[in-house]
Amino acid sequence: MNTWSPALDVHDDKDAFTVTLEAPGLKKEDFEISYHDGALSIAGERREEKESGDKTYFRRERFFGRFARTVALPAEVKADAISAS
Repeated sequence: MNTWSPALDVHDDKDAFTVTLEAPGLKKEDFEISYHDGALSIAGERREEKESGDKTYFRRERFFGRFARTVALPAEVKADAISAS
């Protein structure tokens, strides 16, 4: 089973933090997002594309499977004001 950890950035937009997670191909509903004790947790899963026919790969760099990232935010945030897009 592959495990992967998508890259993320956190930056301050004056009165809000923005967290950008690099996970191309995933939809909003593929993510589970929670906030607890100053830490934002993002989890999800990228499913492997089913291909027909027999293929022999010589190199595979795209990761599939579940991932989870937790990042401590540099200041307290209002949990009820968190949004995702």
